[in-house]
Amino acid sequence: MKRIFINQLAVVSIFVLILNAKAIGANSTPKKGGTLPLINLDMPKNPVQRSYLGLSGEGLFNILQIKAEVLIIQIFSMYCPLCQREASRVNELFEKIEKDPKARGKLKLIGIGAGNSRFEVDIFQKTYEVPFPLFSDGNFSIYK
Repeated sequence: MKRIFINQLAVVSIFVLILNAKAIGANSTPKKGGTLPLINLDMPKNPVQRSYLGLSGEGLFNILQIKAEVLIIQIFSMYCPLCQREASRVNELFEKIEKDPKARGKLKLIGIGAGNSRFEVDIFQKTYEVPFPLFSDGNFSIYK
């Protein structure tokens, strides 16, 4: 099972963030071995997604507030053919994480739609039946 996780992680374009790392400035690009900048996202409206992330309330939240030891961030675009093709594999990864008692609750997955509006992200989520929370990055600020 461990080999499957490693293989799938290699196939999917993702960034891994260890949540106990200190955040750096919002305009900085992370260096190899560095940490991601603070990323603020809109609170999911779906209560199941809020519960999955361990969040409550409304408005914005910072990814450091997500209750997980490791957060996998998938950067995708609704218009990217590779992202479309790999969506089922990322969904499989999510399902394997959720079925593994050692990983469930400790390892979480989110997606950020680079250049995608909330409407476009919702279409991607519905079309590819993505079970984990997806967020919009319409102005490419997180992507950059």
